[in-house]
Amino acid sequence: MKEKNNDYLRKSDKEQRDKIYELQREVKKIQEEYDKKLKTVLLEKEREVKRKIFQGFTVKDKVYFIDSKNEYVPCPTCNNGKVKVVINNKEEEIKCPHCDNYGKNSKRVSFVRQGEISQVDFKTWYDESDKCTESKFYIKAADGKDSSQKNISNIFLTEEDANKTCELRNQNKGA
Repeated sequence: MKEKNNDYLRKSDKEQRDKIYELQREVKKIQEEYDKKLKTVLLEKEREVKRKIFQGFTVKDKVYFIDSKNEYVPCPTCNNGKVKVVINNKEEEIKCPHCDNYGKNSKRVSFVRQGEISQVDFKTWYDESDKCTESKFYIKAADGKDSSQKNISNIFLTEEDANKTCELRNQNKGA
């Protein structure tokens, strides 16, 4: 009888340990799922806060940005940087006052590129002015040509907005 009772107790003990093990595994699984969801929510909240601080943008955002380059056009006034003038009834060649002897003029032209924000530097300070924060955005260009630092006024979420601003800038430079 005592032997039967011991067998029963061993069997019951094993069943209880198996249940405890299963419950521990389930608790661990639930804890891992909870930790994963919490991490996701915290990361989303962090990005939301960063967007508020960084004027609507944050790292890894796909953006459109305005870049610019110099385009050279022949000077309409001279011939290879020299102009003919008459001084004291004598014709002389002098350096062109419009292109400074280069024979061409440079014009800054804006254009739109696509990229991803790779870094944001944020600076804040206290003084008597209203402007006490500054953000610098570093953008890795999608075309792989370079990375560049941009001011918020040159960064856009849509290509349409970037193109509108770019066209306005180019028109104002031509005026």
